[in-house]
Amino acid sequence: MDNSKVNVKTTKRSRSKLTKSEENVLASQITAPESAIERDELIATAAYFRAEKRGFTGNEADAVEDWLEAEREVNNKLKNFNMTASARQSSVEEELCEVE
Repeated sequence: MDNSKVNVKTTKRSRSKLTKSEENVLASQITAPESAIERDELIATAAYFRAEKRGFTGNEADAVEDWLEAEREVNNKLKNFNMTASARQSSVEEELCEVE
């Protein structure tokens, strides 16, 4: 199937945010992924929650939109995680410099 011809329809339900419990599940899984496979597993989990939220109804375009929205969420969470880890590392390095 030619994916370029899939008509992705954005619905209000597919764009809804995850619940706190769903975010907690994802947050507990998010550490710096060792590989693209781990990242894809995080995205698949988030996409599953989105599909579950709409009762697993819809068509292929809805599934694609679920994946794309989940991918954006995971990328943002990973970016925030990496920024926080980087800030922690900088703070530790600054403290070490002050001690010397």
